[in-house]
Amino acid sequence: IGLTVATGIPISASTWISWTYVADPGTHADAEGTINRLVSFIISIGGMLIFALMIGIISEVLGERVDMLKQGKARVIESNHTLLLGWTDKSLGIIEQISLANKSDNGGVIVVLADKEKAEMEENLNSALEAKERPLSLFGTQVIFRSGDP
Repeated sequence: IGLTVATGIPISASTWISWTYVADPGTHADAEGTINRLVSFIISIGGMLIFALMIGIISEVLGERVDMLKQGKARVIESNHTLLLGWTDKSLGIIEQISLANKSDNGGVIVVLADKEKAEMEENLNSALEAKERPLSLFGTQVIFRSGDP
């Protein structure tokens, strides 16, 4: 509307020109007249602020989603998997036995839901897999950890 008032062009044309100012701030470089340039500049600055706000919101949402995945709070989308509830000192042995049972199927999927942190359970599993004496064998089985109250 401000561009229509400043230039006298129809509202449909000024809407399109305003969009070009928002999408590409350099478009207003050929604007003539002080008021026209001022309105074009304000529209361009407003467009930059809107795009910055949109990028900030999208970045925040994606960051929260990544944090949720890191903490093990996301849904598990698997089928035909084995669910292990809780985490104790016996869990690694149980995982190895289930992995051995899945060996004939070229592995399987084990989902562990426990009230411990996902990173702590993953560290326990990785330590057991890399142990010098009798390392844990998964036989192609994938282990997925989720944190929560079983």
